[in-house]
Amino acid sequence: MLQTVSLLTLLCLPAFAAKFPPEKLLQMANSGDAQAQDKLGMWYDDNGNGKAAVQWYRKAAAQGYSGALHHMGVMLEGGAEASGVEPDCLASRDYYQKAIEKGISASTFRVGYQYYRGICVSQSYTQARDWFEKSETAMGLFYNGLMNEHGQGGPVNLASAERLYEQAFRGGVIRAANQLGHLYYDGSTRDAVKAYIWYLRGAKAADKQDRMRLVSLRRELSVDERRRAEREAKSP
Repeated sequence: MLQTVSLLTLLCLPAFAAKFPPEKLLQMANSGDAQAQDKLGMWYDDNGNGKAAVQWYRKAAAQGYSGALHHMGVMLEGGAEASGVEPDCLASRDYYQKAIEKGISASTFRVGYQYYRGICVSQSYTQARDWFEKSETAMGLFYNGLMNEHGQGGPVNLASAERLYEQAFRGGVIRAANQLGHLYYDGSTRDAVKAYIWYLRGAKAADKQDRMRLVSLRRELSVDERRRAEREAKSP
């Protein structure tokens, strides 16, 4: 005998209960397609089901799919604990290494970040800086810039920090613009116009200090300087 389910019952179900992966993607993943398995893992990951994500990432990683190798590294590093996935630092590092061997720069960055924060390894700025220098990701450039600016893991090199921050910003890391703003605002050769330009570019990622400095610079600059800077801030 079929049971009916009331509308009220359906409305009371958790939001994720009504979410199902695309049928075509599920079919391809079940057929053994490694790319589809990785994408299905990402779907579950995005929808808060870490255990199911790991299940599908693991299937794709077993076939040597590079994206899944990286995703397994991230999940086992500890990023999915809220979903009930137990961290496994040794396995995480092994997956990252395999992904790096297949050219995944994001994994190179993650190893650097592990050393930077002391995740799964003893904190080492020297090792972190070395890995960030190897990474071709925008985030790798950004953190390498931080380390050059503050002399972490090597000497202070403000010229390199400036170059790295600008490259990171061009790669999509908005907060790199605010770091450039700091360099021009606080630097020995202070440049209020350049600081204003970069704080404007980084406005979407600004913290309280950034916003206060932007207000201060707006008062400091002449009308012509502000207008010129505002035009330049909008240029690519």
